[in-house]
Amino acid sequence: MKLLTGTVTALIAICFASFSVAAKTQSCDERELVKAGTFTAVVKSVGLIVGARWGDGTMTLNDGSKHNISLSGGKIMEIGAAKQTLEGTIYNLDNMQDFPGMYYGVGGGLTLVTVGLGGVSYTNSKCVVLNAVSKDAAGLKVSNPIAPGGVSVELVN
Repeated sequence: MKLLTGTVTALIAICFASFSVAAKTQSCDERELVKAGTFTAVVKSVGLIVGARWGDGTMTLNDGSKHNISLSGGKIMEIGAAKQTLEGTIYNLDNMQDFPGMYYGVGGGLTLVTVGLGGVSYTNSKCVVLNAVSKDAAGLKVSNPIAPGGVSVELVN
């Protein structure tokens, strides 16, 4: 019960923080998206109204360099459990120091056994944008596409 209470509290904080970050990064909406690279990540998630997600992946920048990444976060309005592969694009990464940190945004989808539909779009306070779609999936999960969420992304050596 303590784990559930702590998870709910953390996710509510993420949601409120996402609104304050969105207000601070309104200039990000005005910035043209410049592709900096791509990424692939295998993400596991579980939720009962409040969802948690975690995973690892690799990003490949336009210069050909590859970097391992780790992510974890949460989302409200999510029910079920799934494992999925996300493939996406990184935009506006001018400096590697701008990549790690908290990203906020929206994303949703539906996973039924081995079919995953959906995607995510997250932005951090440095205007770095991560857009991704679900490719391979397994599980049973429904996630509301307009409900806010957040994910912490780190570089792994």
